[in-house]
Amino acid sequence: MEWALGVSLNTSSIEVLTSNEGIEHRRIEEIASERLKVPRTTKPYRVLYEGSLSSWSLSDPGEYLAGMGIELPEGCLNRHEVFKFIGNDDLTVHVPALALMQAFFKPNPLLFPAAFRMAGPDLFAFVDYGQTPPTVVVDDLAYIRHTPRGRENAAPNKPLEWLHLSKSARKAMHDVYLAASYGALRLPLPFGEFRIALHGARVGNQVFVTAATLIAMTIPAEDSVTGASETMIFHSMADPQRKAKASAGGIKIPLHSDGASSVTDDEWQLIEPILTVKRRGHSAIHSRRDLLDAILLKLSSGISWAKVPARGLKTTDLSWTFRRWKTEGLLDQVLKALSASRSNGPLVESITRIGNKAVMASEKT
Repeated sequence: MEWALGVSLNTSSIEVLTSNEGIEHRRIEEIASERLKVPRTTKPYRVLYEGSLSSWSLSDPGEYLAGMGIELPEGCLNRHEVFKFIGNDDLTVHVPALALMQAFFKPNPLLFPAAFRMAGPDLFAFVDYGQTPPTVVVDDLAYIRHTPRGRENAAPNKPLEWLHLSKSARKAMHDVYLAASYGALRLPLPFGEFRIALHGARVGNQVFVTAATLIAMTIPAEDSVTGASETMIFHSMADPQRKAKASAGGIKIPLHSDGASSVTDDEWQLIEPILTVKRRGHSAIHSRRDLLDAILLKLSSGISWAKVPARGLKTTDLSWTFRRWKTEGLLDQVLKALSASRSNGPLVESITRIGNKAVMASEKT
């Protein structure tokens, strides 16, 4: 188990107590996505918190450290703040400030380090008060380049917008910098109604959080620079308007007359332009043709992703590529082209699994 003691004097790194009781200095840019590690023998316990953070209070960091079996070396000073609240089933939940920072200042890797600088969110965006209502304009090219793309209904700029529109969130980020200037890891709790997933170790009726994910929050009108309440969705699964995940069931797969699914050279000349979509900052790692052949085999046979014979391709390569192509409509275009090319072959509907049973329908064109 590792524990972040505080911030170095030059605010460029965080002092981390390692399992062998040695202190390491890790750059803030590197620690942005690291988590306080739970011992391997401990199964993480999940707590879903919904409500205002006003019910949270400061906890004794020593209680957290004792619960996680961490003993500070003699003369070692802890400068890391810990919160606590009473959750369901009368569980006392302890939340380190660093876990909340990693939840709030995400997902762009540049946003977390910005909390330890004076300019904070102003490094990347500004509020345009000439618009009605005022809107947040992201004007930093480096931030835009590092923003994750391609996630279904993801809202990568929402954390940055929240930090500009919420007065208390903006102050919280600035106060992180002020506390870091004298070596402390502290985070004033912003206003609003939050939905946060917390994971950690459960010991008796206490939970010691090691990781947090901000799912959604509502800025109250009195805390918003726009003067109006606004709900912000940070995680796509919490968005009621999100598109359903791409399903591998019920897709009609055109086959060759001999029942084969792989594409021919002539077919690939027609299909390759469809799948060759340029994305800024992304380059193809695997052969699109190999990916397509593997996906067609899975859909036409009904075997699991893990059993698809695809040399050099991981299961996640296949499943994520399928979901992206299906969500973006590329797979539908490919199947339409194959249907025209294979008009004399069978048309097989992909398998839909229900429980431990599999149902497959097929028909001839």
